[in-house]
Amino acid sequence: MAERLDADFALLPGVMHSPNTEAPHELIATLLPTWRAWLTS
Repeated sequence: MAERLDADFALLPGVMHSPNTEAPHELIATLLPTWRAWLTS
């Protein structure tokens, strides 16, 4: 899906199904730089 949307691909090690509940800090650390780039471009 990331490729189809021309988005970055991210893999959070150890996450099996739901990154927002299994690794929330890692998820936010991964998403924030992308969101900042989108909002400041």
